[in-house]
Amino acid sequence: VKIIYICNTFKLLKLKYMKYYFLIFIISFALTQSVFAQTDKKIIDIEKAIQDIKNNIISFQEIEKYNDNSGHKYYFVKDKQLQLVTLDFQNDNITKKVEWYFFNGKLIYSEQIWTDTKTKNIIDSERFYLSNNKLISWTKENQAVENNSREFQDTNTQLALYGDKLLSDFK
Repeated sequence: VKIIYICNTFKLLKLKYMKYYFLIFIISFALTQSVFAQTDKKIIDIEKAIQDIKNNIISFQEIEKYNDNSGHKYYFVKDKQLQLVTLDFQNDNITKKVEWYFFNGKLIYSEQIWTDTKTKNIIDSERFYLSNNKLISWTKENQAVENNSREFQDTNTQLALYGDKLLSDFK
Protein backbone atom coordinates (compact mmCIF):
# COMPACT_ATOMS: atom_id res chain seq x y z
CA VAL A 1 0.00 0.00 0.00
CA LYS A 2 2.86 2.34 0.86
CA ILE A 3 4.53 1.69 -2.53
CA ILE A 4 1.27 2.40 -4.38
CA TYR A 5 0.84 5.64 -2.39
CA ILE A 6 4.39 6.75 -3.27
CA CYS A 7 3.85 5.89 -6.95
CA ASN A 8 0.55 7.78 -7.06
CA THR A 9 2.12 10.77 -5.29
CA PHE A 10 4.98 10.76 -7.78
CA LYS A 11 2.51 10.66 -10.69
CA LEU A 12 0.58 13.61 -9.23
CA LEU A 13 3.77 15.60 -8.74
CA LYS A 14 4.89 14.71 -12.23
CA LEU A 15 1.57 15.92 -13.69
CA LYS A 16 1.69 19.10 -11.60
CA TYR A 17 5.19 19.99 -12.86
CA MET A 18 4.37 18.97 -16.42
CA LYS A 19 1.88 21.84 -16.48
CA TYR A 20 4.70 24.25 -15.59
CA TYR A 21 7.03 22.74 -18.19
CA PHE A 22 4.29 23.06 -20.78
CA LEU A 23 3.62 26.66 -19.76
CA ILE A 24 7.34 27.52 -20.00
CA PHE A 25 7.47 25.88 -23.42
CA ILE A 26 4.46 27.88 -24.66
CA ILE A 27 5.90 31.17 -23.38
CA SER A 28 9.31 30.43 -24.94
CA PHE A 29 7.67 29.55 -28.25
CA ALA A 30 5.60 32.77 -28.21
CA LEU A 31 8.67 34.91 -27.49
CA THR A 32 10.62 33.22 -30.27
CA GLN A 33 7.78 33.82 -32.70
CA SER A 34 7.68 37.47 -31.65
CA VAL A 35 11.41 37.90 -32.39
CA PHE A 36 11.00 36.25 -35.81
CA ALA A 37 7.97 38.43 -36.56
CA GLN A 38 9.99 41.57 -35.72
CA THR A 39 12.82 40.43 -38.00
CA ASP A 40 10.34 39.63 -40.79
CA LYS A 41 8.80 43.10 -40.45
CA LYS A 42 12.24 44.71 -40.61
CA ILE A 43 13.05 42.73 -43.76
CA ILE A 44 9.74 43.79 -45.34
CA ASP A 45 10.55 47.43 -44.49
CA ILE A 46 14.03 47.04 -45.99
CA GLU A 47 12.57 45.49 -49.15
CA LYS A 48 10.23 48.49 -49.47
CA ALA A 49 13.16 50.91 -49.11
CA ILE A 50 15.13 48.97 -51.75
CA GLN A 51 12.19 49.07 -54.15
CA ASP A 52 11.78 52.80 -53.54
CA ILE A 53 15.45 53.36 -54.40
CA LYS A 54 15.16 51.23 -57.55
CA ASN A 55 11.98 53.02 -58.63
CA ASN A 56 13.54 56.47 -58.20
CA ILE A 57 17.13 55.83 -59.27
CA ILE A 58 16.67 57.88 -62.43
CA SER A 59 16.20 60.99 -60.28
CA PHE A 60 19.37 60.45 -58.24
CA GLN A 61 22.71 62.05 -58.89
CA GLU A 62 25.09 59.43 -60.30
CA ILE A 63 28.75 59.74 -59.31
CA GLU A 64 31.28 57.61 -61.14
CA LYS A 65 34.01 56.50 -58.73
CA TYR A 66 35.90 54.55 -61.37
CA ASN A 67 35.29 53.03 -64.75
CA ASP A 68 37.95 51.00 -66.56
CA ASN A 69 38.39 47.72 -68.44
CA SER A 70 37.93 45.65 -65.28
CA GLY A 71 34.66 47.27 -64.20
CA HIS A 72 33.03 50.27 -62.63
CA LYS A 73 31.75 51.66 -59.37
CA TYR A 74 28.93 54.20 -59.07
CA TYR A 75 27.44 56.11 -56.15
CA PHE A 76 23.80 57.21 -56.34
CA VAL A 77 22.87 60.21 -54.20
CA LYS A 78 19.62 61.94 -53.29
CA ASP A 79 19.62 65.21 -51.34
CA LYS A 80 23.29 64.71 -50.38
CA GLN A 81 22.42 61.31 -48.87
CA LEU A 82 24.04 58.16 -50.24
CA GLN A 83 21.34 55.77 -51.45
CA LEU A 84 23.14 53.11 -53.45
CA VAL A 85 26.61 51.97 -54.45
CA THR A 86 26.99 49.58 -57.37
CA LEU A 87 30.08 47.66 -58.35
CA ASP A 88 30.58 45.59 -61.48
CA PHE A 89 33.96 43.93 -61.73
CA GLN A 90 35.41 41.19 -63.90
CA ASN A 91 38.51 39.08 -63.32
CA ASP A 92 39.58 35.48 -63.86
CA ASN A 93 36.43 34.62 -65.85
CA ILE A 94 34.17 35.81 -63.03
CA THR A 95 31.82 38.77 -63.16
CA LYS A 96 31.15 40.24 -59.73
CA LYS A 97 28.11 42.42 -59.23
CA VAL A 98 27.63 43.95 -55.79
CA GLU A 99 25.08 46.50 -54.58
CA TRP A 100 24.94 48.32 -51.24
CA TYR A 101 21.72 50.14 -50.29
CA PHE A 102 21.57 52.91 -47.69
CA PHE A 103 18.72 54.52 -45.80
CA ASN A 104 19.13 57.52 -43.47
CA GLY A 105 22.90 57.23 -43.66
CA LYS A 106 23.04 53.54 -42.74
CA LEU A 107 23.69 50.41 -44.74
CA ILE A 108 20.45 48.41 -44.86
CA TYR A 109 21.04 45.82 -47.59
CA SER A 110 23.76 44.34 -49.74
CA GLU A 111 23.59 41.80 -52.50
CA GLN A 112 26.37 40.11 -54.39
CA ILE A 113 26.18 37.85 -57.40
CA TRP A 114 29.24 36.26 -58.94
CA THR A 115 28.81 34.68 -62.35
CA ASP A 116 31.10 32.45 -64.39
CA THR A 117 31.57 34.35 -67.68
CA LYS A 118 32.04 31.17 -69.72
CA THR A 119 29.11 29.09 -68.47
CA LYS A 120 26.93 31.99 -67.26
CA ASN A 121 26.31 29.96 -64.09
CA ILE A 122 25.94 31.83 -60.82
CA ILE A 123 28.75 30.67 -58.57
CA ASP A 124 27.95 32.85 -55.56
CA SER A 125 24.76 34.62 -54.55
CA GLU A 126 24.37 36.31 -51.17
CA ARG A 127 21.91 38.76 -49.60
CA PHE A 128 22.49 40.70 -46.40
CA TYR A 129 19.83 42.61 -44.45
CA LEU A 130 20.90 45.08 -41.77
CA SER A 131 19.04 47.10 -39.17
CA ASN A 132 20.84 49.76 -37.12
CA ASN A 133 24.19 48.56 -38.49
CA LYS A 134 23.50 44.99 -37.32
CA LEU A 135 23.15 42.05 -39.66
CA ILE A 136 19.68 40.57 -39.10
CA SER A 137 19.48 38.11 -41.99
CA TRP A 138 21.92 36.57 -44.45
CA THR A 139 21.16 34.14 -47.23
CA LYS A 140 23.92 32.37 -49.09
CA GLU A 141 22.94 30.35 -52.15
CA ASN A 142 19.29 30.77 -51.05
CA GLN A 143 20.05 29.16 -47.67
CA ALA A 144 19.82 31.11 -44.42
CA VAL A 145 23.08 31.43 -42.54
CA GLU A 146 22.58 30.69 -38.84
CA ASN A 147 22.61 34.02 -36.99
CA ASN A 148 24.54 32.68 -34.00
CA SER A 149 27.31 31.16 -36.12
CA ARG A 150 30.84 32.54 -36.04
CA GLU A 151 30.63 33.24 -39.80
CA PHE A 152 27.49 35.35 -39.27
CA GLN A 153 29.10 37.33 -36.46
CA ASP A 154 32.29 37.94 -38.45
CA THR A 155 30.29 39.04 -41.49
CA ASN A 156 28.23 41.36 -39.28
CA THR A 157 31.43 43.12 -38.19
CA GLN A 158 32.88 43.29 -41.72
CA LEU A 159 29.67 44.64 -43.26
CA ALA A 160 29.35 47.37 -40.64
CA LEU A 161 32.95 48.44 -41.25
CA TYR A 162 32.58 48.35 -45.03
CA GLY A 163 29.30 50.29 -44.90
CA ASP A 164 31.09 52.97 -42.88
CA LYS A 165 33.97 52.95 -45.40
CA LEU A 166 31.59 53.46 -48.32
CA LEU A 167 29.95 56.35 -46.50
CA SER A 168 33.28 57.99 -45.67
CA ASP A 169 34.54 57.49 -49.25
CA PHE A 170 31.42 59.24 -50.44
CA LYS A 171 31.88 62.30 -48.22
